Amino acid sequence: MSSPSRQVGNAHASAMGRQREEGPHEKVKILLVDDNPDNLVSIEAALESLNEDLVSARSGTDALRYLLESDFAAILLDVKMPDMDGFETAELIRSRKRSQHTPILFLTAYRNEEHLFRGYDLGAVDFLFKPIVPEILRSKVAVFVELSRSVQRQRKQAEILAKAELKFRSLLEAAPDAMLITTAEGEIVLANTRSDDMFGYSRRELLGQSIRVLVPSWTLNSYHVGELTSVCKDGSTFPSEISSSPLQTEEGLLITSAIRDISERKHAEQRIAEQTQQLHEANRELRHLSSRIVAIRDEERRRLGRELHDSQGQYLAAIKMNLEMIETTDAALSTIQKSALAEAITLLERSMREIRVISHLLHPPLLDEIGLQAVVPWYLNSFSERSGIQIDLDMPADIAKLPDQVELAVFRVLQECLTNVHRHSGSKVAKVKILPEETSVTLEVFDRGRGMNGQNGSEPVMGVGITGMRERVRELGGHFEINSNAGGTVVRAVLPFADQLGKQTVKLQSDLV
Repeated sequence: MSSPSRQVGNAHASAMGRQREEGPHEKVKILLVDDNPDNLVSIEAALESLNEDLVSARSGTDALRYLLESDFAAILLDVKMPDMDGFETAELIRSRKRSQHTPILFLTAYRNEEHLFRGYDLGAVDFLFKPIVPEILRSKVAVFVELSRSVQRQRKQAEILAKAELKFRSLLEAAPDAMLITTAEGEIVLANTRSDDMFGYSRRELLGQSIRVLVPSWTLNSYHVGELTSVCKDGSTFPSEISSSPLQTEEGLLITSAIRDISERKHAEQRIAEQTQQLHEANRELRHLSSRIVAIRDEERRRLGRELHDSQGQYLAAIKMNLEMIETTDAALSTIQKSALAEAITLLERSMREIRVISHLLHPPLLDEIGLQAVVPWYLNSFSERSGIQIDLDMPADIAKLPDQVELAVFRVLQECLTNVHRHSGSKVAKVKILPEETSVTLEVFDRGRGMNGQNGSEPVMGVGITGMRERVRELGGHFEINSNAGGTVVRAVLPFADQLGKQTVKLQSDLV
């Protein structure tokens, strides 16, 4: 069985070991009170190894004065002193709020039960009898030093926690959303001012209530973000966005929920949706109008082409016949008159050829009668003669007749593409590829011109012609794309004709009826 001195020594060693493990500490103060200087020197020598701040007082009055200025981890108080003994001094120490809990160890040479009872009654934690064993003194004081440090740590932690709580509450109050902290069951334990304003309850009314009173669909779901309906005190509802996250505390799991009123956002989304719908309807109407314009323009081209060919062409042919008759039958014409008449016939023939070309460009009759098989080679040859651009054609020689609307779209896109090649690309060659498939036909036009890149690397500006091609293809449910760079441009249009065959059949049946 170990002796008390060894047990106390072990306690002292344990305290010193903890100090070494935790690193250097701020020194604590120990008050030594004894009227005998030699005793004070002995006590200081015994406690020197603790490396703490030792404060010596020669009387009870001096001790009280030190206690007014500082806090002490322990007080070693001699019982027998002149003027004011240790018990009187201890009574005054305990009467002051600042020192009423400071540990007091009485030092005495007398083993008197009356002294013991009176000392413990005054709040003494222990008695040390003279002559004092230094090891026992150090061990007991070391315990109270460690206890003092522990109290200081707890006090600092409490201050830190208090500051953190204050900061946390400040953050809650500064939050633009309603902030509610609830238990895992949904009981509200903390709410900010924004919650009062949002729901119409006072904070006192909210505390202890279930969050489901405010958000009926609320469920315990860590890191939940979603839109729910919230209810105010007056029964009115509003759409809200709630974001919940868990907070583990000593009291258990808490749930922090941020609730935001999204009524304005919902109204804005509704207005945007309505405006978007209006834009879609306006765009649909514009596209319908564009389709009608394209159809009217095609019909007008067909009418003008037929008018030029059937009416104006016949008038010019009759005039030519009359002029030729005059040239062959009237011998009285002078040489100058005959020359003028021959020139007029030549100009008339040229006008007739140009009118025929214009008529066919407006709407080639062969397009309705035979289709792309006849029109495309004729048009490419005519275009090459007028522009000087060499054009290579890749198209099956036996390409079948396609629906009228599809063939017309292919021809118009081809016209616009070659016009752009002639006006803008600067290319002297071009290639046209027409590939019919089971349900669609693909048109590709290539050139080796300067491309369509914008100035200074900007996006190219699409002209009216390209927009018209795109709309014409889109109207038939097709796909239109342009790929352009410094090496040339490729225009590709894919036109389905399965639906168009059905539409054409219906149109023919309605025409027959």
